[in-house]
Amino acid sequence: AEKKLDLEDLEQKLKADYIRHGRKSWKTVTHCLKPVKAYFGYDRLLAITASRIEAYQDSRLTKGKARATVNREITYLLHGFRLLLKAHEISYVPQVKLLEGENVREGFTNRPEFEDLVSNMKGSDVTKDIVRFLYCSAWRLGEGKNLEWNKVDLHDWVIRLPRKNSKNKRPRTLVLVDELREIIQRR
Repeated sequence: AEKKLDLEDLEQKLKADYIRHGRKSWKTVTHCLKPVKAYFGYDRLLAITASRIEAYQDSRLTKGKARATVNREITYLLHGFRLLLKAHEISYVPQVKLLEGENVREGFTNRPEFEDLVSNMKGSDVTKDIVRFLYCSAWRLGEGKNLEWNKVDLHDWVIRLPRKNSKNKRPRTLVLVDELREIIQRR
């Protein structure tokens, strides 16, 4: 049975794992696997060796893709291999090193730069308040966009973000003080 497995089987195993664990990023996985599937075509998993994956990495870099992008694509591929190995559906996982020298995000916008950015923004005061809220809370965009008023406790001045709205699946509490409190009062 191992000889018949291909990338479609690997993708189905990944999808089942994402559904089982309630992960929200399946869309990202399919996006990252798209070039992998295009490169390897209908090859069987046994034919996808470490040296072929390294050739894939080289090919993507030659096309101008960022190292972080290539690493993410390979990470999902190898995760699928590991899931199949754990299920005893395949007998090996290619041993491939991820690329070094990723362009890791560094630095932050300081307050004067942020204020300059907001003052030059086009859009309504509502949009500016959303940007300010995200900056002051350090929340992700999706967390801010999905915030509902029933999560805002105006008695204790806190927001309780449930685990289903948090990327790391941990509930969080945000205390509303200073500018955050002013934004909520305005809105």
